[in-house]
Amino acid sequence: MTKKEYLRKLLSTIWTDIFPIAPDIISLIENDQASDAMIDSLYLLFHNAIKNTDNTLDKQKLEKWLKFLDKLKSLEEEQDITDQKDINNLDEILKNI
Repeated sequence: MTKKEYLRKLLSTIWTDIFPIAPDIISLIENDQASDAMIDSLYLLFHNAIKNTDNTLDKQKLEKWLKFLDKLKSLEEEQDITDQKDINNLDEILKNI
């Protein structure tokens, strides 16, 4: 599951009740129009919203989702680094042919 897929799931299951523009953002994600910068901005928005949530149960639930999103973000970053190394290796191989 990618960061975008997880965010779409998060928005559709939890945030639609408390985040009025969630359906619009879901639409952007589904149409592949949400940039990584936009997703990172949403992450910060969610993080701040969680801090301001008074309901302890909701706060714990949202923090759990956000923690998982953090893990996905890290995994994607690691994969990007690995992919770039592979591309660099392929470029070197092609130069030597």
